[in-house]
Amino acid sequence: ADVKSKLWYTGNKGTGTDAGALIKSKTDKKMDKIIDKIWFDFSDTVEEREINQWIETIKSEFQGKVEHFENIPDEVEQVQNAADKSGEKGILLTDKTTQCMNAKEKEIPYILYLTEENKGADFADIPYAVEGFEGVDVAFLDEIYRRFKGIPWTILETKRLLVRETTEEDLDALYEV
Repeated sequence: ADVKSKLWYTGNKGTGTDAGALIKSKTDKKMDKIIDKIWFDFSDTVEEREINQWIETIKSEFQGKVEHFENIPDEVEQVQNAADKSGEKGILLTDKTTQCMNAKEKEIPYILYLTEENKGADFADIPYAVEGFEGVDVAFLDEIYRRFKGIPWTILETKRLLVRETTEEDLDALYEV
């Protein structure tokens, strides 16, 4: 895109990211949802009714796969290897801290679902946790996936404009302005 079609906004340092925002004309490639697979694994402490209701909500707005997998460390590796080969981009939602640590080791984005049983766990290596399924939709999961993988968030999108966080790759164009 032409440099003249770009505006820049420097973000606040206190927003959790050092990036500002790049405002581009919509002639640039649209930034659609990235994830195409959602994995979940819950213990018996999470009600099956809640899980099924959440899955139905997700499936109503999500074109990808929603799959359950058990707490088997090798399976986490198999999931990652399959995702690498197929190009799938997935995220894990679980209430098991061990599953989170396995996912972290395999560089699979993950979110911990908080329960009474895991609330005393060490959360030092768990950057994202939720207390319920409310608000855990495809857009939220996509944002967490992007954060894990260092992909800029889309901040605002209209028919003619896309505003997203800046990246290091944007710096050359910034200096041209």
